[in-house]
Amino acid sequence: MKTGGEEQRVGRREQRAAENVKRTAEEAPGGGESELQGGGGGLRAEEEEVAASTHQLIIDRFDGELAVVEVDGTQFIELPRWLLPAEAREDDVLTLTRRAAADGAITHEIRIDAGATARARAEARELVDRLRRKDSGGDLVL
Repeated sequence: MKTGGEEQRVGRREQRAAENVKRTAEEAPGGGESELQGGGGGLRAEEEEVAASTHQLIIDRFDGELAVVEVDGTQFIELPRWLLPAEAREDDVLTLTRRAAADGAITHEIRIDAGATARARAEARELVDRLRRKDSGGDLVL
C-alpha cells in the first residue's frame, strides 16, 4: 500500500510526464494538441497526411508508472508507461512516427523496432566482451 507521500510523488511524476508529452507535441513542426496511440492507429482514409516525422526512442528504465526514454540520442524524457507498447521493456528501441493530417489532427504511432533492439544489444555485448579481454583483472593499487 502506498503512503500519502508516495502517492503525491507518483502524481507529480505523472503530471511532469504529461507536461513533457504536451511540450514535445507543441515543439514539433505543426505543434498543438496531439493524440497518442501506442502500437496501432494511424490516419483514417478520409484524412490526408500533410507531414510525417520519425524519431527513435530507447527505453532507459521504468520508474513506477513512468518510462525514462532517450529521444533521438539527444535528451531524456519521462513518459507515462501506458503510452508504450505493453510488451516494451528496458533497452528496447522504439520507433515513434508522428503524422499530421490536413485537418490538424496529430497521431503518434509507437512500435518496438526488433531489428534495432537486437543490433543495439549485440553492440553492447561486444563492447563488454572487448573490455573484459583488455582487463586482465590483475593488480589494483589504490
